Amino acid sequence: MHRLFINILLASMLMTSPAISAENLTPISEKLYYEADWSGVNFGKIGIEIDQQANKADVTCDIRSSGIMALFVKHSSHTTLTATGNNYVYPDRTYESRYFTRKKARHVKLTYEDNKISEQIVEPPDNRDKRPAVPEDDINSAYDLMSFLLQMRSEITLAQKSGKMEFSINSYDGRRLTQGDFKILGKKTIKIAGKKHETLMINARRKLLAGYTKSEEDDYNPKEPSMTIYFSNDEKLLPLRMEIPFFMQNVSATLIKRCEKAGECLL
Repeated sequence: MHRLFINILLASMLMTSPAISAENLTPISEKLYYEADWSGVNFGKIGIEIDQQANKADVTCDIRSSGIMALFVKHSSHTTLTATGNNYVYPDRTYESRYFTRKKARHVKLTYEDNKISEQIVEPPDNRDKRPAVPEDDINSAYDLMSFLLQMRSEITLAQKSGKMEFSINSYDGRRLTQGDFKILGKKTIKIAGKKHETLMINARRKLLAGYTKSEEDDYNPKEPSMTIYFSNDEKLLPLRMEIPFFMQNVSATLIKRCEKAGECLL
């Protein structure tokens, strides 16, 4: 669940780099709470705070397994990003995630200076006999999982201005390099809790690039179902719902509420 929803939120055919900017991107300061469910059964909660300005960005994201899922796969994570730059380009940033999954505590910290990795902490360290290292040049040209979310806003804004319908973004989580391929499908009205929302519908697929173990590569199916993401069709471009087919039903994460106070939406 952690990799699935952070990659798409946080998130998810043109290669991009951290030098891309979106001059008309709108600053946002939002506190959002999502719930994930399958066939009506709640299995996860996501709280996120985003403050994105032209010269800086701060993101905090909490994820918790819940309901029956917490009995079998207990997961919790606390992830932060602090970034500085100009014109919505953030060459200097620090990403840090502390999470508990598969009965193990893990810690990842990535520090970039001028778009180059300057510090990388992964605890416990990976076994290089099982998980190959990701080349540094590939790390430098990818986004950490929080910057990935911010870059999606930039890419969608640029796509709407240029008429480009497809784009790709690479993400690096401290262990794996993944390519997210996105296609803008068009506008759609959806209902959340009985209320209509005008959305921009985007299709998302992933491709494994580097840093994956043999078992992860064996489990990967290039034809796996794609994810559909519904962004608010306005200047904020907030992800309202994410859906992916699973056993004849949809696994989904839906925006439940927007909070006013700091920390109110966090878990």
